[in-house]
Amino acid sequence: MYDADLVPVGEDQRQHIELTRDIARKFNQRFGQTFVEPAFYEGERPLKIMGLQNPGAKMSKSDDNAALNTIGIFDQPDTIRQAISRAVTDSEGSVRFDEASRPGISNLLTIFSLIAERTIPDLESAYAGKNYGEFKSDLADAIIETLTPLREQYKKLAGNPATVQEYFMQGAKRASSLAETKMTQVYGLVGLN
Repeated sequence: MYDADLVPVGEDQRQHIELTRDIARKFNQRFGQTFVEPAFYEGERPLKIMGLQNPGAKMSKSDDNAALNTIGIFDQPDTIRQAISRAVTDSEGSVRFDEASRPGISNLLTIFSLIAERTIPDLESAYAGKNYGEFKSDLADAIIETLTPLREQYKKLAGNPATVQEYFMQGAKRASSLAETKMTQVYGLVGLN
């Protein structure tokens, strides 16, 4: 509909992209090139953020222990620090990525890598010989630093609902215009105009 060629979604949503590609391909084969066949965007490596208390399961707000198993975008700094400090690791004590045998620290390294835009090997080197406490403290700082501007923007917008409504209206108008153009093309191709 909107001719997106890359769609950034989690692995658990891949089947929706595949279905969209199949529909677009079949329509295009019958009526000519009309729809883009979107590709699944997964970045440099497949990504799955796991729970802080249960690194064997995906991070989810619907988890029974969501307060300590997740990090919310609008969580306060103290809440973030508490969640990270209580995150499950292991007794080895070294900051080293090994998803199979050390899922807890590997999950935290993945989060740190994404939030700080650093590679996992770089983080492993930076924290070689350091303890989990220092690593977790720095990870919490990085998360807080990244999320603070978002939280502040949210507060600003929450205090001005008219501005938010205007953003929604502008987006809806643009989306409607794009959809109308595409649907006019589709109706013409299938003989419904």
